[in-house]
Amino acid sequence: MTAIGEVFLVALGDEALRLSAPHLASLSERVSRQTATGVFYRAGCRAGRWAALARPMVGASAVVTCYDTDVPFQVELSATTDAAGRPVLHTTRRFRFAGGEQTLLDAVSPTGRQGELRSLLGARKRVEVIMHGTVTEDGALALTSRSIAIRLGRLRVPLPRGLRPEIQVRDGWDAEHARRTIDMTARHPLAGTLLEYRGWFVPRPGRTTAAGAAQYE
Repeated sequence: MTAIGEVFLVALGDEALRLSAPHLASLSERVSRQTATGVFYRAGCRAGRWAALARPMVGASAVVTCYDTDVPFQVELSATTDAAGRPVLHTTRRFRFAGGEQTLLDAVSPTGRQGELRSLLGARKRVEVIMHGTVTEDGALALTSRSIAIRLGRLRVPLPRGLRPEIQVRDGWDAEHARRTIDMTARHPLAGTLLEYRGWFVPRPGRTTAAGAAQYE
């Protein structure tokens, strides 16, 4: 069985050892499924109407159309492997906005290049983001987008630099409260901030059965 954060450990290689000890332990947990809950201090899209217009192209669960503060959320993780044996991490993020729940889906895998990850967003995986990962001086995982493309069937359309959002993610550890932290922004050079969320979460303690399925207490 692979670790729940195997995709990041493989992409980072030896640099993963620079992660803070609790963060590295969290990514290295040998479970195939994990659930976490937390709160975003702020989350969503301030220009929800523009996000709604993009939904027919990018598909379901690739954008959110609400914005709020103190948003409870749940993350569901599932670690698998692809046909080539490479690790894949499937993530479902459930934003519990006051106006109703909205969901973001993605599937992340290492590309084989040092520090590089490929993320496919949404239920139809129409948005492809190539990210580069590093470890910060304080032991957090930092991800920065390098390219974004729209996938329509077999057609892959890369977005030019002047039209693609820049995505920044910082996944860290709050030692005082013993919990993971997350800070993500997607900013478009013309439209401004398309998506942001910043907050904390705590994975539910689990164990692995002999059959390899994660069980939660």
